[in-house]
Amino acid sequence: MTKPRRSTGPAVKYRSCDACRSTMYFTDLEAHFSGPCPPTPGRWTHAHVNDRRLYSFAKLYTKDDEYLVGNDNVVVPVAAIQLCGFVLGEPVIVRSGSKTLIKHVWPSDDLPLSNVYFSKEVLMDELEQLEHVSVERFTVLPSEAHDIEIRLKDSDQLPDGEFERHLLTHISNKYEGRIIKQTDFLCFEFYGRSLFIEITKINTFPNIELNHKMQSMSINNEQFFHISSSTTWSIQNNHSNNDKNMYPFSNVGGLSNIYERIMNTIQSTKYQNVCGILLHGISGTGKTLLAKTIAYSLNRHVIEIKGWEILNKIYGQTEAKLKVFFEEAIINSPSIILIDKLETLSKSNDSSDLERRILNTLQTLFDFLKSSNHNGVAVLGTTSDLSSVDSNLRRPGRFDYEIELPIPNELQRKDILTKQLSSIQQKKEIGETEITSIAHQAQGFVGADLLAVVNRAFTEAAVSDEDITYKHLCTALTQVKPSAIKEVIVQVPNVKWTDIGGQDDIKLKLKQVVEWPLKHPEAFKRMGITPPRGVLLYGPPGCSKTMIAKAVATESHFNFISVKGPELFNKYVGESERAVRETFMRARSVAPCVVFFDELDGLAGERGVGDSGSSGVHSRVLAQLLTELDGVQPLGNVTILAATNRPDLIDSALLRPGRLDRKVYVPLPDKITRFEILRLKLSKMPISSNVDINKLVEFTENYSGAEVISICHEASLKAMEEDINADQVEMRHFEASLQSLSPQTPLWLLKIYEKFSGIKKGTGLIGVHHC
Repeated sequence: MTKPRRSTGPAVKYRSCDACRSTMYFTDLEAHFSGPCPPTPGRWTHAHVNDRRLYSFAKLYTKDDEYLVGNDNVVVPVAAIQLCGFVLGEPVIVRSGSKTLIKHVWPSDDLPLSNVYFSKEVLMDELEQLEHVSVERFTVLPSEAHDIEIRLKDSDQLPDGEFERHLLTHISNKYEGRIIKQTDFLCFEFYGRSLFIEITKINTFPNIELNHKMQSMSINNEQFFHISSSTTWSIQNNHSNNDKNMYPFSNVGGLSNIYERIMNTIQSTKYQNVCGILLHGISGTGKTLLAKTIAYSLNRHVIEIKGWEILNKIYGQTEAKLKVFFEEAIINSPSIILIDKLETLSKSNDSSDLERRILNTLQTLFDFLKSSNHNGVAVLGTTSDLSSVDSNLRRPGRFDYEIELPIPNELQRKDILTKQLSSIQQKKEIGETEITSIAHQAQGFVGADLLAVVNRAFTEAAVSDEDITYKHLCTALTQVKPSAIKEVIVQVPNVKWTDIGGQDDIKLKLKQVVEWPLKHPEAFKRMGITPPRGVLLYGPPGCSKTMIAKAVATESHFNFISVKGPELFNKYVGESERAVRETFMRARSVAPCVVFFDELDGLAGERGVGDSGSSGVHSRVLAQLLTELDGVQPLGNVTILAATNRPDLIDSALLRPGRLDRKVYVPLPDKITRFEILRLKLSKMPISSNVDINKLVEFTENYSGAEVISICHEASLKAMEEDINADQVEMRHFEASLQSLSPQTPLWLLKIYEKFSGIKKGTGLIGVHHC
């Protein structure tokens, strides 16, 4: 048998075999020709290059510059770089037995091909001391990995939240630019922990031609993927099996009707291919919880998109990630896409170039869903500010349905509390009657607020080592502000009717106007009349108009929104009207509610007076106020309460029936009222037995209620002037105080009230008292 003829190779010290086209170091020629040609796969006796692939032997790199190697590199002779066409630093495929690794080429100054070098960690952990190693280039570039799912070992479970997010960010930065395969394991140190991570799933761009190329480049049924900056990572912490259990419908209170409506809509997508549902409402109403509960109750593939996580300053990266999410939904249809806080991706005004590009991408992707063949894709979006979502996304064909999650009513609040308390074993002390009472008192509370109430009550009970009781819930209820009116609510002092001296007739009229329509609506319906829309309190300064309004809010247990005229005015056109509109919108959402306008004359003065005509800000605000009072949208269980010292300055359109149709005059206190004011005040002061309250009542004629209180304060100061250690106030101190303080209500102002009352005689004016 004739041996193969030797031929000259590409280098002086290397020779090639004409039979197998293998190239080797010249000293290995004898070994080559004395053995099988070509060498036996996996058991070659000498290093060689065949078909631009290096067959060599693994060795430990022990030189001084070992730090240049690292776990991600393979060090090969310079001749191998020339013979195989390697490029310095490029990723290559390293095979050893059944092991396949991806390493980066690094040169050594060795002359023969007999050794390739690795770090100690690679030889110990990845190659398992196997000797025979082959190194080859990628013949086809790996596909780009768009979505990678990883799983930690059971012993490496991580806490949820920020820690998990930091881990994903660390992995994304560490492995960007790497090439991996689905059977790889990732091992690294993270916050002092050695993590061992398995890659469970890799998704690529869903393109038929590209997928065909990926399959054709598979080597030994292995497929490789390139990790780019747009690759997204997710952790499979057994959520796939427990997500449905994590979001059971039993945890969602007060939203059963909306839940059923959305479930029926999504399940009908097999007939309409795709549907978009946008959930909106104020923060804390349960939009995200409801969306996730629906998504994981349908046993569909779920893709969660969080706008703040996918935003990227690199041009095109955010749009690419969005595209990948929608394409994943098509591949895994029927599926659901969850977009939380949609307004972060699609602002409707003052948007930047990035936001405009994202908006255009979202519109294109919705249209792409419509034109694609799949088994149904539903898009669930949530937003706390519906007006900030671009109108192009809110048209039919994109978000077809807009469903508001309202502020829960009393029955819904009871359902929420019942379900939240059901998870507390110690709730035995709280019965249905107590839950109903808490639900009734929690006007304006959303689901998140009620959860905060339960949590605070539970904490308070745990500190005292007690079971949670009704008392704990009542205490917690006073500590949590309702989200529905948190932006506009005021801290109303605990003012009761008993704190206001006299004026019993005015108290009765306000109860009839404010409390009766809200507490006894069936009586008005039975009598065939509509409740009054609003009440105007007018009278001299210091006659307790504002205090009466506070007492109305306290005694009725209604939500109370206080509005001061100057707070609504804004130098920008349209902002003042928007403030009025939002105030009434918020009041409707937390009804029953009392909206109190203090110093109404500063807000709703006569049009054209002190204003730049009908286009002035006062005129525009007044027009908006009139529209809200009797516009197309009803007020519902919202009562308007206003106070003013100058009713003659208020625009007449606001005072007609159907708007502020009840006018209550709060006059200077009469004898009976002054007696009650003094009795209440003096009961809290150390007074001498010679103080005659009846004489003080006579002396304080024509004084306002505030001035009567001021006389008592001044008398106390007089007593302290005589003796700083004085323990009581004498009658002479009151007499001295009366000499220094005279009535401040001018006669012309009283005539204005008399004229205003006289003009309105016979028009249903109630509660009019003359001085």
